Amino acid sequence: QKELDNSIRKQFYTYKQTINSLDLSRQNLNQAQENNSIIIDQVRAGLKTKNDLLSAEISLLQAEHSLKSAVLNYYMTKLNLQKLIGQKIEEGEIE
Repeated sequence: QKELDNSIRKQFYTYKQTINSLDLSRQNLNQAQENNSIIIDQVRAGLKTKNDLLSAEISLLQAEHSLKSAVLNYYMTKLNLQKLIGQKIEEGEIE
């Protein structure tokens, strides 16, 4: 029983950590979108090069990929916790 309690506790903290990672990934994506928009305007104004724009677009794609990975990790961790405790976790129930 103690081992199960420890596993549940560990998985719960992992779950909370994935929620934080998800929030951070969303913030990073918003920042990358904003930066990309600024670079587009600067390229149009002749202040930045096409290479700068490509770099911003790469950063945006990386941020999108990171968010998708964070979402996947969130659901996998949530599923693992649900299996351990034997019941479904409703959104906001544990968070």
